[in-house]
Amino acid sequence: MITIKKVKSILFLLLGFISLVIGVAGTVLPVLPGGPFYLFAAFCFAKSSKSIENWFKSTSLYEKYVEAFLQKKV
Repeated sequence: MITIKKVKSILFLLLGFISLVIGVAGTVLPVLPGGPFYLFAAFCFAKSSKSIENWFKSTSLYEKYVEAFLQKKV
């Protein structure tokens, strides 16, 4: 049986991958900003599961865009 926690995890995972794809498209296309979608993907992956959050934080996209954005904010 599927629990509410599992449904939320799957929903956040799906939203994370969708926003990641849009973020990559935003990096390539000049009219679509990629940074906010990477931030939203990081948030969704963090909410979905710890292992997926760790995976996303190890990617070059996270290091290049999200960490750079977070360092400018602080």
